[in-house]
Parts: sequence; C-alpha cells; structure tokens
Amino acid sequence: MRKLPDPLVHTIMVLAFLMMFFNVVFVEDENIYRGVTFLFLFIFGFLIFNQLYGKIDEGRIGPRKKVLLYSELLGKSVLIKYTPLSHYEQIISEIVEHFVEKIPILIISTLPKSNLYFEAFEREIKKGKVKLVEITITGTRSANTTPMKLPISELDWLREVYAEIPKGGIIIFEPLSDTIINLGYLPSYKLVRHWIEMCSEKNLSFIALLNYTSHHKETISAFEGLFLTVALVEDKKLLKVR
Repeated sequence: MRKLPDPLVHTIMVLAFLMMFFNVVFVEDENIYRGVTFLFLFIFGFLIFNQLYGKIDEGRIGPRKKVLLYSELLGKSVLIKYTPLSHYEQIISEIVEHFVEKIPILIISTLPKSNLYFEAFEREIKKGKVKLVEITITGTRSANTTPMKLPISELDWLREVYAEIPKGGIIIFEPLSDTIINLGYLPSYKLVRHWIEMCSEKNLSFIALLNYTSHHKETISAFEGLFLTVALVEDKKLLKVR
C-alpha cells in the first residue's frame, strides 16, 4: 500500500472531522448517526494504518530516490523543494547544526522563520559563526541590527553580503518563492543565476528553498535547471531528486 501524501491526509482528516461535527449536531436518526460514526472511525483508522505502514510513492520524487547526505551539499548549488506542510525549517536547522562548528553560514529568511533561527542559533550568531538576514516586504535596509534587515526590493544588495562569506561557506536562501511572487519570474531568475555564478567562483554552497505548490510547472523547471542538485523535503527527510 502506498503512503498518502501529507497534504491529502490533512485534507481527508479535516473533512472527516467536519462530517462528524455535523453528524453530532444535526443528525437525529440513530441509524444514520451510527453509520456516519462508523464511517468516521473507519477513515480515521485507515489513515493511521496508512501513515504507519504505507510506503512512499517513489514515483512522486523521480527515479533517483535516496536520502541526500548533508555532506553532498558542500560546494554545490542545491534547490530544496517543499510544501507548506513539510516543516522544512527542521531540515535547515539540522544543516546548520551539522556544519556550524567548521563552516561559516549565512541564512536569509523571513518572519516568522527568522525569529526561529535567531532563537536557535543566537549564540552562534553572536560569535559570528552564523549570519542572519531577515527579508522584509516593506521598510528600509538596516545593516547594523541583528538580524540584518533587507527589503525584498533591494535583494541585489546581497551581493555585498555574499562577498564577505569566506571560501567554502554556506548560503541558505529561504525565501525563493517570496522573491518570485514579489519581483516576478524573470528578475528572480536572473538574480538567482547571478548568485549561483558568484558562489561557484568562491566555492560557496548555495542552498535555496522553493515552495513548489505556489508556482507553475514551467517556473519550477526553469529554476531547477539553474541548480546542480534538486532535493525534496518529504516525511521530514531530505530526498535527492536529481
């Protein structure tokens, strides 16, 4: 039996609970009430069984399916695809924890995730091992605050920040989807392509995250073409797609 994807599971659960709510509140016929209750319990039991014993549908992540080792991120451009339900921030935190003692790391994020990373790595940020840039929709650039704040309209300024990262460092650019939505496809594409070229010259690891449910297939394919490695967050794991 194939394991159902998380978004579908959440949708079924919401519909099942709504069905049970209307059953309790509005249904007066005892036979109908019992029937709906039995159906609810059956659906709930099936979902639990499916999540515990179902196998991931490997076709959804392409022919090359394996857990991507964090060591495979070094010196490469990597696109990590996720959904809003993926909890990708756990993966990002694990990557930082894995490398922070040996490699300088720059995290570019947005609220509320930037607060999460600041709380998790406040000590490393104060020691200069981790730099954190918070992208805002409005406001002005503030380079002297922690985290550093940068309006999304001034992303080109990140070139100066990237230039300060020592050779072999890691750049994690989280708001790729926000960038595409706010700046448009073509400006975002040119910006990311330029960043990847800069990082390649300095042997920097450039990791970008894309909410692939927010974009057309053509847009996703175009950005995938910029990166050496493409990965997918699924079941709290980082799976290699290409």
